[in-house]
Amino acid sequence: MQHNDLTMWKKVSFVPLTLRMTIEEHMKQFIEDLRKDESGLEVVQVVLIILVGVLLIGALWAVLGDWLGNLWAQIMGETGDWERPDWN
Repeated sequence: MQHNDLTMWKKVSFVPLTLRMTIEEHMKQFIEDLRKDESGLEVVQVVLIILVGVLLIGALWAVLGDWLGNLWAQIMGETGDWERPDWN
């Protein structure tokens, strides 16, 4: 083997190593950027807040609906007509 062939062989064997190191560095940088990226976090927070709000309104609606239904039934009486309160 001549010196020129040996130099070419070193260059050829160096290319995959360099390529691997470059890919690893880019992947590490990508993962680090992904960890630090909070741009989508606001959207997730808004969706979760809306979901919790809807669930709370649904729970309150069920409780208040039963309570108001019972209260209205007491006011209207069994016949559905308004009953005059007995003040005696």
